[in-house]
Amino acid sequence: MVIEVPAASGAESAEADRSTREGEMMVGERLEVRLGAYAGTGFSWSLAGPVPANMQMTTGDPAGKTEPVAGTKARPGGATMSTFGMTAVAQGDAKMRFVLMRPWETDGKREVARTVDVEVVVKTAANSDVRATETFK
Repeated sequence: MVIEVPAASGAESAEADRSTREGEMMVGERLEVRLGAYAGTGFSWSLAGPVPANMQMTTGDPAGKTEPVAGTKARPGGATMSTFGMTAVAQGDAKMRFVLMRPWETDGKREVARTVDVEVVVKTAANSDVRATETFK
């Protein structure tokens, strides 16, 4: 399952961040959360809190791997996508919050530029005949 949130700013990003991204998947399937931002601002995406117990970060797919948006060249200030890859390892609900902020600001005044909530229900083959195949935007 792929959940993608494009790079945006101002009112456009506030509108994009209002709704929780939801989905269903099966144990053993891969979840890829792709979050857009703009290079050179100092802001980066991170998972706020631990990885849910029924999900496991995918080996070889570093948390927050950042690349230029597909089909574009890398350029200063250009749109990028940070990818968080996980595999569902057990059934249950997985709730995650991703925040876009400057990680070095440690004086208690960290500015969170964007917040994206993701909620996924993981099912086993025994309790579902539905498979997640859509890309949510």
